[in-house]
Amino acid sequence: MVKDQFTESKAAYEGLVFKNTSEILNSISMFSAFLVVCMVIYLRKKHKKVSNRVSLRLQSYVSTVDMFFAAFQIMTVNSNPPGNWVCHVSPWGFVFTALLGCFYSVAIAFNLQIIFVYNYLSTRHFEKFYIIVPIILAFTLSIVTVLFDALGYDKEEVSCWYKRGNTTQSVIWQWTTLHGWIILSVLYCTYAVFTIINRLHKATKFMKEMNNTNSNNNFIKNNNCKRQLMVNRAVKRIVVYPIVPIITFLFNIASNLLFFSTKQNHFTFQMLANIGTSSQGIFNALAFCFDPAMKKIWINGFNRVKLFLNNNDEKKIDIKKNNNNDDESNNNNNNDESNNNSNDDDEKKTQTVTAVNTSFTNTTIISDNDDDDINYDINNENNNNDDDDNVHVNVDSNDSNDSNDYSNDNIIRLSKDEEYILALL
Repeated sequence: MVKDQFTESKAAYEGLVFKNTSEILNSISMFSAFLVVCMVIYLRKKHKKVSNRVSLRLQSYVSTVDMFFAAFQIMTVNSNPPGNWVCHVSPWGFVFTALLGCFYSVAIAFNLQIIFVYNYLSTRHFEKFYIIVPIILAFTLSIVTVLFDALGYDKEEVSCWYKRGNTTQSVIWQWTTLHGWIILSVLYCTYAVFTIINRLHKATKFMKEMNNTNSNNNFIKNNNCKRQLMVNRAVKRIVVYPIVPIITFLFNIASNLLFFSTKQNHFTFQMLANIGTSSQGIFNALAFCFDPAMKKIWINGFNRVKLFLNNNDEKKIDIKKNNNNDDESNNNNNNDESNNNSNDDDEKKTQTVTAVNTSFTNTTIISDNDDDDINYDINNENNNNDDDDNVHVNVDSNDSNDSNDYSNDNIIRLSKDEEYILALL
C-alpha cells in the first residue's frame, strides 16, 4: 500500500511538472510566433522589396501554425478526461498543426533545394502548391482519425491522445497519420539541409580557388559571381528554417519508439519530447532572426542606435566645453571689474579714456594683452561650436527624417541583383 501511494505521488508530481513545463514553454512559443507574424506584416507593408520572398511567406504561415499548435498543447494538458469535449478536440488540433508545420518546413527546404542545388529558378508558380498541398494533406490525415474515432482518452498514457494505448491498432493509427509523416518530413529536411550545406561548401571553395588564380580579380566583378555570393549569403540564413523540425521532433520520435518497444512510459524522454514540441514557436522565431530581411533590419537598427549614442556623446562634450568657457569668461569679467576699480581715479581725469574703455568693454575683453586675444579667439571658437551645435540639431532633425524614410522604405535599398535573388528564395 505504501508502495502504491509512493507511485501515485510520483506520478502526480511528474504530471504536474509536465503540465507546468508545457504551459510555460507553449505560452512563450505563442508570443514568439505572434511577434514573427507581426514583423512579417510590417515588412510586407514597409519593406516590400526585402520581404518579397517565397520562404519568408512560408515562414509566416509556419509561425501562424505555431500559435495554434501551442494553443492545442495547452488545451491537451488542461483537459479533464474522460468525457470532456476538449479531450477530443485537442489531440486532433495537435495532429493537424504538427503535420501542417512540418509540411511547410518541407516546402521551404524543397524550394531552397531545387533553386540552389539543382538551379531550377522558375519556382514562383509553385508557391500556390506550397500552400495548398500541406493544408489538404494535413487536414485529410487528421480528419480521418476523427471519422474513425481513433482520438480521445488514452488509459495507458492517461492523457488525451490516440485511444487504446500501445495496442497494434493504436500503433498503426499513430504511425500512418502522425509519426510516420513527421519522420519522413524530418528525414527529408535533414537530407535537404545536408545537400544545401554541401553545395554551399563547394560553391565557396570554387569561388576562392578562382579568385586566387586570377590576379586581376576580374572574376569577382563578374555578375554571375556576385549573384552566386548573394545566393550563398541568403541560403546560409534561410537554411536554418528546415532545421527547426529536426530539433523539435527528434525526442518526440525517440520517445514514441521507446514506448512502442518497451510498452512503458519513460518520463525523461517524455519531458524532452514535451520541451521540444512546446518550444517549436521559440525556435522558429530564433530562426526568423537570421532571415536575410531581418539582417538588414538589424544593421539599420544598430547603425541608428550607434548614431544616437555618438550624437549624445558629442552633445555632452559640447556642453562641457561651453560650461568651461562660461567659467573662464566669468573669471575674466571679475578681473576686468577689479582693474576698472583700481583705475577709477585715472578714468575720472579724462572722459575720453573712459569712453574708449567703455567702448572696449562693449566689444572685447578690456586689455591689450595677447592672453586676452587668445580668449577672444576661444570665444570665437565657442561661437563656432555653437554653430556646430546647430549643425548637430539639424543632424538630429535629419535623423528623424531618416526614421520617416526608414518607415517609407527609403533606408533599405536593394540592387536589382539582390531583388532578383531574394524574389527567388
